[in-house]
Amino acid sequence: MSVVSNPDSPMYVPEKNREIARERANQHKAKIADYLEVRDKIPTGFNQWDRIQEQKKNILNILGGKKDEWEHYKWHYQNAINEASILKRIIRLSDKEISDIEKTATQ
Repeated sequence: MSVVSNPDSPMYVPEKNREIARERANQHKAKIADYLEVRDKIPTGFNQWDRIQEQKKNILNILGGKKDEWEHYKWHYQNAINEASILKRIIRLSDKEISDIEKTATQ
């Protein structure tokens, strides 16, 4: 970052203001220190891309879809998962979770 030392410049920021900004930044960093320590361990779409692609293939296989259909909302609408037995094939569910899902589906 360049520092403009000419007080007549519209980009000029007095050193006192810079010190205030640095202090405020340090206070904010302190508030999120616990997050900063673990942020690289938190799964995100960026570091889970391969897993996401495998799940996509699995879902298409289970629902009988084709790769190009995945991009169309109508296919998703027509293939909405509305049975616990199908959902169980896609994600791990305990017997209790399946039972709870089935209870809500019948209400």
